[in-house]
Amino acid sequence: MTVVIVGAVAAGTKVAAKLKRELGDECQVILLERRNEISYSGCGLPYYVEGVVKDIASLYLNTPEEFAEVTGTQLRCETELTAVDRAGHTVQIKDVKTGRTETLSYDKLVLAVGASPSRVPVQGAELPGVFHLRTPADAQVLREAVDKGMRRAVILGGGPVGLELASCLKEKGVRSVVLDAASQILPGFDSDFAAHVEDCLMENGVPVFTGQTVTSIEGEGKVEMVRTQNRRIRADAVIFAAGVRPNTEFLKDTGLAMTPGGALVVDEYMTTSDPDIYAVGDCAAVTNRLTGQRQWAPLGSVAAITGRVCAKVIAGQTAAYPGVLGTTLLKTCGVNVSKTGLCLADAKAAGFDAVAATVSVDDRVPYYPGAGVLTIRAVADRATHRLLGVQAAGPGPVDKIADVAVACLCHGATLESMQCMDLSYAPPFSTAIHPLTQAVNVLLNKVEGKMTGVNMDDFRHLPPDTLFLDVMKTAHIPQYTSVPVRTIHGALDGVEKSRPIALVCEKGKQGYLAQNKLRRYGYTDTVVLEGGLVFNRIDE
Repeated sequence: MTVVIVGAVAAGTKVAAKLKRELGDECQVILLERRNEISYSGCGLPYYVEGVVKDIASLYLNTPEEFAEVTGTQLRCETELTAVDRAGHTVQIKDVKTGRTETLSYDKLVLAVGASPSRVPVQGAELPGVFHLRTPADAQVLREAVDKGMRRAVILGGGPVGLELASCLKEKGVRSVVLDAASQILPGFDSDFAAHVEDCLMENGVPVFTGQTVTSIEGEGKVEMVRTQNRRIRADAVIFAAGVRPNTEFLKDTGLAMTPGGALVVDEYMTTSDPDIYAVGDCAAVTNRLTGQRQWAPLGSVAAITGRVCAKVIAGQTAAYPGVLGTTLLKTCGVNVSKTGLCLADAKAAGFDAVAATVSVDDRVPYYPGAGVLTIRAVADRATHRLLGVQAAGPGPVDKIADVAVACLCHGATLESMQCMDLSYAPPFSTAIHPLTQAVNVLLNKVEGKMTGVNMDDFRHLPPDTLFLDVMKTAHIPQYTSVPVRTIHGALDGVEKSRPIALVCEKGKQGYLAQNKLRRYGYTDTVVLEGGLVFNRIDE
């Protein structure tokens, strides 16, 4: 059997290596790559720019020569696919140096052609000082510019790459501004959760402006200014980080099914609409594991997983990809951020009767050096109590929160089953009641009506006669009435039992305790600001 694989970064090399391990000489694997480099870590590029990664060579997992020798793959670099003849089971390829063309026959064809940075047409995009960050070569050019004295940068795009890059540049002394045309940064997160991350960035000296469309990049012979529809920003560098698009334009005449965005539609076996053609990695649109809906997920982890599944399928083994959760992890400007599964907005859009709870909790015991606070939002289906998603942010181990949640999502865990998970505990690492378990407990209390909480949007629209209480040990909010939770031992003087009451504290826990007490004393309309002041900003 002859398998031709197109693309040799993450997914393509995974397919090739796994196929050769499974089938050996029974399978001829021809791996094509248009560049002269393979198997590099794109996720590490911002850290090379920062200087945390010292040597660009360390981002390469294999050289072409090493990979071919170890795996037995016929690797042909600087070769690109130009046409696919599905009926004849052939592909036309071209040597990018000489222009020489050749026809190859295949039994199975694997498309792992990846994605490229979205090219937003902007006047001045050709000026010196405009950068992209997708390949090691891009990273080298950008790092050289930083080392030569870059002072002000505008980053176009508020996704994980843009935010990580903003943090890395800040560490190098570059003053950065993040612009995003969307209404929020971090697509896939709830808008208020994204706003919380925005606040963290701005508190650490990185301004973020959403809803900003760049109209021009201006300067005399080099970048000097970025103009949007309503502001001007001085800069000597502009970095495009506004997402990527699948490299599938050359396949539009093949008849292969694609999404409107150009990603190749595949089933759980990574098979396209042609049974002998597969697609993996950033060029493939898989399904969402929770909704069953089509989802494009250009993530390195998904590329590796789908590549392995594809190889096993071609080798005749039992394998299927159950779908993506969209697990995301990033580090930026003093805050770590993670997400897996559905945010509240997406869960509702998918048809779930979704409910969420937001908590701010200690990431380890408070007395241990380095302890911090995590904000966690857990989302579940109201009827079945099945977990649907988790978001987390803070200085601590948000990856652990996401990974535990992934395991729960993959096995259809309910809130009740998660309450009793025997998660690890020791003071340097966690709290006796795990942070995720605390979020689950609060969410279950909310679902069962034992706690009534609101987010900031609802908080701002409470009835005009609402009594706002600061229930912290000492008063922190001058415009609110201070009633420390420890002092609540009966009815509040002069406060009717039916009056709406909003309870605010640092993290949310004291508010819940106060609500519990007030309910026992006959108060019927109380709400807690979820996540407390750690997560929310109270207007003066």
